[in-house]
Amino acid sequence: LKAKYPKPETHTYQDVVHATPKLDDQNSGDIFFFDYGTVVFWGISAADEQAVRFSIINPCRVESLDLHEIEIDEFTFHYSTIEPPHIQNDVITINKSYAADH
Repeated sequence: LKAKYPKPETHTYQDVVHATPKLDDQNSGDIFFFDYGTVVFWGISAADEQAVRFSIINPCRVESLDLHEIEIDEFTFHYSTIEPPHIQNDVITINKSYAADH
């Protein structure tokens, strides 16, 4: 990851690597690489997701799943000033006071 995106900020935790690659002049997003093979994209376009899959994920695959075994979930999210952070009915609520706390 660091070789492909030399400028992203990456953090390594026990079970996940979190990267915030600079994707173009204006946008960056979040990518979470879990040690058991799951990758989560947040705030990244479908085209950029595909580019990451082909350039980083595909060369690292070992015993990959068949296409019918792959799950793709899409959630919507919104910010709230009064609700606590939670997930309900595939909607993620992020409290604004916690939004920059990562």
